[in-house]
Amino acid sequence: MVDQVPGKRDYTVRRDTARGIVIKDGQVLMIDRIRPGMHYLSTPGGGIEPGETPEQACKREIFEESSLDVTVGPELFVWEEGLHKHHFFLCTYISGVPELHHTAEEADGNPDNIHDPRWFTIEELGTYDFGYWKPLKQKILNGLMRGF
Repeated sequence: MVDQVPGKRDYTVRRDTARGIVIKDGQVLMIDRIRPGMHYLSTPGGGIEPGETPEQACKREIFEESSLDVTVGPELFVWEEGLHKHHFFLCTYISGVPELHHTAEEADGNPDNIHDPRWFTIEELGTYDFGYWKPLKQKILNGLMRGF
């Protein structure tokens, strides 16, 4: 048995995610992440809870991570990485101003785990590291330039 640090997820257990590509006025919503020794961008999204569809999880996670209301549209692609499947959906912005919602688990004030949701131009995205999501950077950029 592996001891787990309280509050840390066991990434050796399958946990599928749902993520959104939200576009508004030629910009895309991304989460600017800062962790010890890392600064990268991530699409908003997270784990699919038991009993939830990927679409429901996508909408919930986008709200938690950005306070935005969106409509979840078609699935754009699925990235299978190790044990995990990451579902990416095209989402339509309805309302809201990007800010971490107070109910999000990341809203604990931990200075070692910063989540800053904000709008980026396609040109800006090209200058940022995508960290864990680096294998998808070009796929996302190409899709945005083609209009998905």
